[in-house]
Amino acid sequence: MILPLFGKSQSQSVLYQMHKTVPEANFLNPALFPDYKAFYTFPGVYTSIQTTFGLNDIISFTENGYYLDENKVSNLLNRKKNLRFSQQFDVPVFNLGARVGKGFFTVSANTKAQTDISLSSDVPSWIFWGSEGNQNNGVLDFKGSKLKMIGYHEIAVGYGREINDRITFGARIKYLQGIAHASVNLDAALYMNIDSVTLENRNIEVRVGGIKHLIDVDEESFSNSQIITDRIEQKDFGFNKNRGFAIDLGMTYKLMPDLTLSAAVNDLGFISWKSNTGIYSLTGSNFTTYGPELNGLDDLDGVGDFFDNLVDSLDNHYNIESSVNQTYTSGLTANVYLGANYQLGRVHSVATLFHNRIGNGRISPSWSVAYNLQLGKYLNTVINWSASNGRANNLGTGLSLNLFGLQAYIISDQVLTPLISGIGSLNKMDVRFGLNIAVGYLNPFKFIYN
Repeated sequence: MILPLFGKSQSQSVLYQMHKTVPEANFLNPALFPDYKAFYTFPGVYTSIQTTFGLNDIISFTENGYYLDENKVSNLLNRKKNLRFSQQFDVPVFNLGARVGKGFFTVSANTKAQTDISLSSDVPSWIFWGSEGNQNNGVLDFKGSKLKMIGYHEIAVGYGREINDRITFGARIKYLQGIAHASVNLDAALYMNIDSVTLENRNIEVRVGGIKHLIDVDEESFSNSQIITDRIEQKDFGFNKNRGFAIDLGMTYKLMPDLTLSAAVNDLGFISWKSNTGIYSLTGSNFTTYGPELNGLDDLDGVGDFFDNLVDSLDNHYNIESSVNQTYTSGLTANVYLGANYQLGRVHSVATLFHNRIGNGRISPSWSVAYNLQLGKYLNTVINWSASNGRANNLGTGLSLNLFGLQAYIISDQVLTPLISGIGSLNKMDVRFGLNIAVGYLNPFKFIYN
């Protein structure tokens, strides 16, 4: 959960446009039904990566190689108050769906992990230019620096129904079993003056759920290399009291015979953390130190005495308040989709989609347009262009094939970006692929020869 900084990318918008043949699109909008009577999804893995900047924002390339460009870094930090990373890691374990009359039932089980990191741009600015640099004016402000990680199992039951020829509604109820949660809120600042340093503590808090017993170690136990693995038990994989619920809602509306509007909101829910929890907060007012007084450059004892006294002063000035095994609640990252699809004849269509990801106190919007070519169940391909994170160079594609009831699909992001702008322009990358059994296609396609 910590090492891979993966994030939702535009494969979501490509998948949304392939809903007629790829059953996994129902995860994004429970009112989008595939044109099959029944389907089964084989287990798989989906990951992606996304940041608010690319290599070209910090690195310059020359004939002799590349180097970290200070001017580019300065421009980047001036544009953005926070540098952000997002992660989504999904393992679809089981997914089954079937039509019953005008309704569509789904049953699924998934394991998910998400990470959202926001880092104040003051931190790299202070590293580059120091306390007197023109980027921060002697202030290292951590405001906006947050970390949120969550892992959980999900069991869901969904149902959608065609109300009439124009309107379709869908909903999915999810039972959640929490595996692990961690959040860090670092709202503090360092003021660097010519003769002093002041620490301003506004709100520093750490919360952990499901993993407190894994990080509770004493000095002696650090010598045991098996400390983590020895503490892992069966309950650490989700068989505990960390439980929650969520709901997905969706609808479609046929405004005209060839124009369909759609909307969905996913993961409106929470997890209540009760097992192996800990809440830690730092209390205390501002603290100022004036540095050591030295009698010449050789007065190393003065430096040692200063740091010894500094540690004691900090210990006396600040207090870490902890609440062990206290119940707390964490929300999920919600996703909102607003789309429109216009059918151009039998096999061609164009679509647009607005996607908004809401979580960790911030909103991440994106917008896309797509062209879709579908030859019945046999072939469905999408070319998708999207704009997000201040960039409009994201071109993605999707392809699905179905032969004898066995369907394979693959979706990729930023296909042409490395060719047009170079590998350094990439700020996100993902590939999604899957294998399904899909039977009972409802709209048979006939090749017409002129």
